[in-house]
Amino acid sequence: MKEKNIKNIFSKKKIALLVVLSICFVMCFSTSAYADSDKPCNHSFSGKKFKCSTKQSIGDASSYAVFAKNYTAKVDMEGNIAAKNVTLNGVHFGLSQNVTGNAISYVENFNASSSACEFLKTDKCVSHLIVGNKYNISKSDNDSRWNLSCDKNPIYYAPVSKAPEIVNVKNSSYTIDFEAEFSALASFATSLTKMSNCQAQVSKEGQNGLVTCKDGLNILNLTTAQYEAMANFNIKMSAKSKLVINITDYNGQVLNNNVCINGSRPAYKDLACNLIWNFGTCNKEIKFQETNVGCILAPCGKVDIISSHNGNVIADTVTNSCGEIHKNDFCINLNSGDEEASTEPSTEPTANAGDDKKTETTVQPTDENKEEVTNQPTKEADTKSKDTQKNDKDAKGNTPTTGDSTPLFLIISIAVVSLGVSVFLYIYIKKRKNV
Repeated sequence: MKEKNIKNIFSKKKIALLVVLSICFVMCFSTSAYADSDKPCNHSFSGKKFKCSTKQSIGDASSYAVFAKNYTAKVDMEGNIAAKNVTLNGVHFGLSQNVTGNAISYVENFNASSSACEFLKTDKCVSHLIVGNKYNISKSDNDSRWNLSCDKNPIYYAPVSKAPEIVNVKNSSYTIDFEAEFSALASFATSLTKMSNCQAQVSKEGQNGLVTCKDGLNILNLTTAQYEAMANFNIKMSAKSKLVINITDYNGQVLNNNVCINGSRPAYKDLACNLIWNFGTCNKEIKFQETNVGCILAPCGKVDIISSHNGNVIADTVTNSCGEIHKNDFCINLNSGDEEASTEPSTEPTANAGDDKKTETTVQPTDENKEEVTNQPTKEADTKSKDTQKNDKDAKGNTPTTGDSTPLFLIISIAVVSLGVSVFLYIYIKKRKNV
């Protein structure tokens, strides 16, 4: 009678049903877990895309204090960075009380010689960091501190209060294709060098040079000999003026002229963002010393900042060997009659971030003494990553990390399968005992 009851309880049909239910449970839970992993990351710049440059306009590259393929920081700097390869020497970077705007920094690879660094200490501004997929991101000290490492080598530390969000590239919609972007930047810089002198008037002010600008776009083409002959010079301009100085034959000398804007040399902000030093496709090492105001556009060159500089730097390779770089965003659009697609606002987490808003003027080169500049907008380089790259999210809903944590659904799946095997063995042993 006992044996018969056991056989009724553990019949072949019931065992088969148990196995089927276990398999269904595993499949359903796995599907649910994967569906959850498709949800976007929980960070403030979710959905934000990097705006590429074109032959006629500069994109989001101009919103970085340093935008480069290779960047070596030997002293502190104030501003965000975007670079394919970065070497840090225990320095600080990021937004500060003095510079605001785009809060995202983007680094694909920290070179092996990099030493631990931090974002700037500030009570008003925070920064965010997007890093390459090979880096492990974790928190320590009761989740108050970020740790960034690769192959167990610590590269980057930052209190969460300074950098609320650090994510891997694969977990962000904001991605940069540096090769494509620098190709577009070279085309844009070339477009500027092809323009003839426009509006800006050069004269003498005592022993020094004087450049007088009108509202709108001003183009000034200078040879290195003309630059040196001007010695120290003052630029008179309004907030509606933009001056592009094309250095047409840079020969490697240190740019050491004292340059003032409206009689002063501001260390931060002011109208330095309305002055652009353009070197076209020059591939030499360009050294800035006392010429330390104005944004630098040298997409094929190597720029070394020897003295603290007020203005963003775009170059193939950037080093600030002896001077800080102070973020000051700029914007130029050569499509005078073409409205650009609206861009998403930069991530500005501070209440006073609006103090640093760019004054974007429509560039309308005069027809006088200028070469014809094509007004046909070129296609933007396709730098956006495929949307098929999905975002991961940890169990607590925090910023995702790339640690080697085992997915929860896998643990439960193993547990369910183990339970099924245990039940099967139990039934088998019971039957053997009652035979």
